[in-house]
Amino acid sequence: MKQLFTLAIALFSLIAVQAQTVISVLNSDFEDTTTPLALNANNQYAIKGFYLVDNVKKPVGTSLDAFNSGLAPGLGVDGSQALKLTPIQTAAGNTTGHMFDVTTEPIDISSQPFGAYSYSFQEKVTEAMATIRPTGFTMFAYDANMLDVTSATLTSTGALSTNASADFITNFNYQLLGSTFSIKANATGLNAKYLKLAISIGKNLPTATLTTSIYLDNFKLTLTPVTGLNSVNANFNVQIYPNPTQDFAQINCADGIDEVCLYSVSGSLINKVQVAATSHRLDISTLSNGIYFVSVKNNKGVVNTKINKI
Repeated sequence: MKQLFTLAIALFSLIAVQAQTVISVLNSDFEDTTTPLALNANNQYAIKGFYLVDNVKKPVGTSLDAFNSGLAPGLGVDGSQALKLTPIQTAAGNTTGHMFDVTTEPIDISSQPFGAYSYSFQEKVTEAMATIRPTGFTMFAYDANMLDVTSATLTSTGALSTNASADFITNFNYQLLGSTFSIKANATGLNAKYLKLAISIGKNLPTATLTTSIYLDNFKLTLTPVTGLNSVNANFNVQIYPNPTQDFAQINCADGIDEVCLYSVSGSLINKVQVAATSHRLDISTLSNGIYFVSVKNNKGVVNTKINKI
């Protein structure tokens, strides 16, 4: 007898199974030596995977001491290579702490589900910092056409800056910095497909004569997808039958299915399928008997449930 299960938002409240996925960030450890710090076609200093944007309040080219900046072999975490940045400490405009942003090239998350993200990086300084934060960080989200959809898809869940008085006033060693945020569905359908992280670098106020350098290393971006029986920003119905099943399950959604993900009970991703239709036949015939989790995603959100293989 066919068993029909209609899944809707707010019907389930069981705890989600969570498993972290590491998202690739180009040259995240700064070990690439093929592209030294140099001006790119946009007149911005750049290395592979990252580029610098001057603070718009300052004239272009007056923020970075390029001669004393660049790749730094042996000065990274555990003796690896780091990126060294030396803000210009001129007296002119010395009240402007924000000098430039270190920005990642677009990070592709188009194949990833909605969920909770966290990012981190290592930073150290060469001199004690004044009680002005030397570093702030902001994440931006973009759709497939690189249109900024940050306000509609990204919610910050952690601190956006670190304070020099607490972190760098006495400790010159590498410290782990970072924050958390979540990516959700966009009501307009223009979902986040790319991310950019901008790290704001400030000079060492208030003394103009200091030559403080900042070292960055080991960027990391991870995703904890929402799986199990929690739905995320979903206001659509999904039908999955039969359940339990021995081999196949039919998935129907009148609002369309963009993606179907299958997870183990431990949260490991088993399979991900791009659908672009209103139905999908899920094949679990080769899997061992037991409980699995199914995530159905479209532009309205994600519906998640469990399926029993018998």
